[in-house]
Amino acid sequence: MVRPKPGKPSTSKSARWLKIIGFVVGGLVLLVILIAFGVYFYASHLRTSLTATAPLEIAPVEITPVQKRQVEKVYTQVRQAMEQGRATEAVLPGEDINALLSLTPETREVSQRASIALDGDTAKATVSLPLDGVEGMQGRYLNGDFTFRLAVQDGKMQIKILSAVANQRPVPQYIINKLNERDLGEEVARRLGRNQVSRLDSLIIEDGQLKVRTKATR
Repeated sequence: MVRPKPGKPSTSKSARWLKIIGFVVGGLVLLVILIAFGVYFYASHLRTSLTATAPLEIAPVEITPVQKRQVEKVYTQVRQAMEQGRATEAVLPGEDINALLSLTPETREVSQRASIALDGDTAKATVSLPLDGVEGMQGRYLNGDFTFRLAVQDGKMQIKILSAVANQRPVPQYIINKLNERDLGEEVARRLGRNQVSRLDSLIIEDGQLKVRTKATR
């Protein structure tokens, strides 16, 4: 049997790892959308003050050769483990997260709208998201900083919003509380595909790093 060469992952296998990255990125974007809906449903009078008429400029990611090698190493490690159905644990330093998003074709566009920083066990996302898909917010943007915890444990995604600043104004705590009353992790997993979550033993943010552990399936 001919196995794919390490430097040339097959589309079907590599897509699995890209979908894991999609959980982090998609989770972030969906969080912001949920916050936007929270502003709309719970405090419609804040729509103007918490949104802007122009996007926020997200600085392009500058990737060093060392970062590129590190990202490719982690990618290959996880991809090969999934191809072989074995458990592995991969760690990506927080400073390499944006390099990963920028290098991956499926997330490159998102990297132009969001920048992520990991701090301890939390993630802080600076985003600029067009709200044309939200009724009453056409032509407006949700620009701001959002801090949250995100993890996958035992096949279940957990997300909790800790704080949010939009258009240089704090998002009222009661809106954050309302959103946290919902099972945000389940909403994100449902939209992205629960079967992808089930392939993970764990995905956590710890010590400013993204740690992914795959399941043994063979």
